[in-house]
Amino acid sequence: MTLWIAVGGFLGAIARYRLGLWIGNRIGSPFPWPTWVINVSGAFALGVWLSTTHATVYETAWHHVTHPFTTGFLGAYTTFSTFSVETVQLLKQKAGGTAGLYVVSSVLLSLLALWIGFEWGR
Repeated sequence: MTLWIAVGGFLGAIARYRLGLWIGNRIGSPFPWPTWVINVSGAFALGVWLSTTHATVYETAWHHVTHPFTTGFLGAYTTFSTFSVETVQLLKQKAGGTAGLYVVSSVLLSLLALWIGFEWGR
């Protein structure tokens, strides 16, 4: 199981890196859009996954797939630490309004995306 979680983490880290570069190269903005998109989309994916697998046999049939995907892939794909660093950097740049918008929109939209994903997966 640990090896599959590591494989999921490897793939999630690469997905985050590549998507972050792709978004960052297309949007020239002081707002940290790459991390914002990654965290919100990761919350949505987690909601869909938990909803669809929990509706069936979550702890038995899906156990070997769920942990590599949720703990491994989505754990490496989403990033709370980068979100925190970017927020502090915005505050140090005296962009308090942007930092506040980043924090509030990230948290609220991630929760909303998780809920929509959970409902969508039913």
